[in-house]
Amino acid sequence: MTPPRRPRPPQGAETTLLYEEQPAASSGRPLPAAVGRYEVVGELGVGGMSRVLDCWDPQLGRRVAIKLLELPGPLDPEDFGKEARLTAQLEHPNVIPVHDSGVTPEGTPYFVMKRVAGVAMARVLDRLLAKDESTIARWSRHALLTAFVQVCNAVAFGHDRGVLHLDVKPDNVMLGRFGEVLVLDWGVARATPRSLHTSLHAAGEDLLLGTPGYIAPEILEGDDPGPPADVFGLGAILYEILTLQAPFATRGPVAARMLATLEAPRDPRERLFGGRVEDEIAEICLGALAHAAADRPTAEELGAAVGGFLEGKRRQAEAATWLAEAEAAAEVFGGLVEQRRQLRAREGELATTARPWTPLDSKSELLDVRERLEALHTEEARAFGEVVSGCERALSHAPTSRPARQLLAHVHALRLEAAEEEGDSLAAPYLLERVRANDVAGEYTEWLQGDGSITLLSDPAGAEVSCRRVEQQGLVWKLGRPRVLGRTPIVDLPMAMGSYVLTLTAQGRLASTYPVQIHRRSSWNGGTSPVRLLTPDALPEGFRFVPAGSFVSGSDALGGSALPEALRFVDDFAIAELPVTTEQYAGFLSELHRADPDQAWARSPRQAVGMSGGGGQYWERPAPGGRYRVPERDRDGDRWDPRWGVVGISCDDAEAYCRWLSRADGRTHRLPTELEWEKAARGVDGRPYPWGERFDAQLCWVRGHAKGRLLPSPVGSCPSDVSVYGVRDLAGGTHDWCTPHVIDPDAPDLRSRRGGAWDSAQVTSHLAYRGYDLAWNVYATYGFRPVCEIT
Repeated sequence: MTPPRRPRPPQGAETTLLYEEQPAASSGRPLPAAVGRYEVVGELGVGGMSRVLDCWDPQLGRRVAIKLLELPGPLDPEDFGKEARLTAQLEHPNVIPVHDSGVTPEGTPYFVMKRVAGVAMARVLDRLLAKDESTIARWSRHALLTAFVQVCNAVAFGHDRGVLHLDVKPDNVMLGRFGEVLVLDWGVARATPRSLHTSLHAAGEDLLLGTPGYIAPEILEGDDPGPPADVFGLGAILYEILTLQAPFATRGPVAARMLATLEAPRDPRERLFGGRVEDEIAEICLGALAHAAADRPTAEELGAAVGGFLEGKRRQAEAATWLAEAEAAAEVFGGLVEQRRQLRAREGELATTARPWTPLDSKSELLDVRERLEALHTEEARAFGEVVSGCERALSHAPTSRPARQLLAHVHALRLEAAEEEGDSLAAPYLLERVRANDVAGEYTEWLQGDGSITLLSDPAGAEVSCRRVEQQGLVWKLGRPRVLGRTPIVDLPMAMGSYVLTLTAQGRLASTYPVQIHRRSSWNGGTSPVRLLTPDALPEGFRFVPAGSFVSGSDALGGSALPEALRFVDDFAIAELPVTTEQYAGFLSELHRADPDQAWARSPRQAVGMSGGGGQYWERPAPGGRYRVPERDRDGDRWDPRWGVVGISCDDAEAYCRWLSRADGRTHRLPTELEWEKAARGVDGRPYPWGERFDAQLCWVRGHAKGRLLPSPVGSCPSDVSVYGVRDLAGGTHDWCTPHVIDPDAPDLRSRRGGAWDSAQVTSHLAYRGYDLAWNVYATYGFRPVCEIT
């Protein structure tokens, strides 16, 4: 009695189960009603020696595929059985499982496999070549290479089990709808007992064990195959994935196609249809297609190599994502840097006219600018951090990413520019190294070198110019060896970036010291202000000449205790090398004593504040017609030295001394302006101290220079406290009375003081520091030095 049949699946379900609507080929032969217990639904595929039927397993309620040997045929039934057993032993995710095997009542062997719902890789490649949009959307090259790695894994697994496939080609790779990848048709693998060599003059393609165009050269040359033969077929598949073309001819006479396999394939990078082929994957492919079997990798190595390439591509894609974020942050960062540069310039303009006593509502814009500048520091740091973080993450995925390196070079270059503009010499070396380390494209090579140029005129012309570079190392900057630049006029002479001290000499003239600062890729143009070389009688003894020109003055780091940092111009002047000493001041008082004893006494060094006496004088009052003398000890018992810089005098006293000196000398002497004093002290490179940019109390006469109670010292006692012009005792010794940069009409009696003093803290030693006091006030640290106008 025949058991009742289980209901068959509805015919409409076919399209939901199959990636392909219809099988690629049909034999046209009648279908049996059943094979064993399996009900035949249709035909899935046809080969030269077998066909595959679509069947229903009523016992387990599932669709299966049955491979049925075609009899009579070239394939031995015993070999067919071996295929079933070999395939069943290859329990691997990428090898189709075998469920069952048997023989029909007619004696036809068969075996039952998992029904494959998918499409042959060969069909996918054909459709990609035809530019089928749905296939392009589904099967990118990356997806096909990912599937190819699984094919390599399946073949490598077979090799590990001692099984060769020997017909590896795109037709035998099935790509499932849900990501399945299966290597089919292990039928040739069962033929190992006999020679697999096939004559090039074989009568028909059906007799071949393998497929022309995919058969390894060693087989065609008569050698027994080994695992490299399968690797050759894998290389051919990889070639087709990359180029959408077979590496060897697939049409024409069989012998011609097999002979073509013995030649080297065309480089896949030269094929046009598959798009650009990267060098790495092209070399991997050509290695798998090597003529000599020993030169090919194993299937496992091939899969690992392609997998590594894909991993690299994945990491490159992730790197590109991080890089895009870094580029967006870099654009923001660049905008913030430029905004801060503009705001700093605006702050300088506003701060020039603002005074500490200016009402808040009158300097609201200045306060707003400063508040915005403070906020910008945080915003810049955040944006810069995002750039660096994004680039570092990109480099962690793609360590050789040149765009990431160049972006790092770019943002560090922006910070370096800002640091150099602001005189941040601590940050600048680090930033410079970061630019150099990341500039893999050499974009910043010339910029880093920083060469600029100099244009220089002199009066008179034809002066010889020698140059010494300022070596900015250690506490005390030094001058390098001199070299001759030539004679004036000098026009656009190339100069490496840095600070220099030039010396101009001409016959019959005094040498002029002229410092210059070559900023990165910039030009120093002194052509508008020729450097004057004075005649010997034009410069008083003890004075130093400071040629006209611009210099960096002020300091934003000191806030309201300095002028806003800016480039300012000062005309020619000569300034006393040393402060006026007590002995020189005693000579002035002695002459004044003869004309007006009371005024001389009122102007003598004192403790009291004011022009009149009051018992505060340190010195003894001379008898009528006598002379003022520097006492060995003053009224308090402190020892005095004629070589001290005079202290305890007011600005009015200093101005009176300058008027007396003008009458005696025949030249115009006066107190220096703030800008004159600062230029004479700093030169042109913005240094904060005469010797460089770092402070130590041993380098000038200030509080902390010596243990115990400190008193004034003889002028010129600290050899390091000297400017590039030769002016001494600027960071220590005495505060110098100066004329304010801007005279306030509401406070005409205010005067400024510059420089450090023997009993002052470090902050006053900064050459940009400025203090204010009334013109008649006196302190034990206030002194002065005159300026001589050059006509």
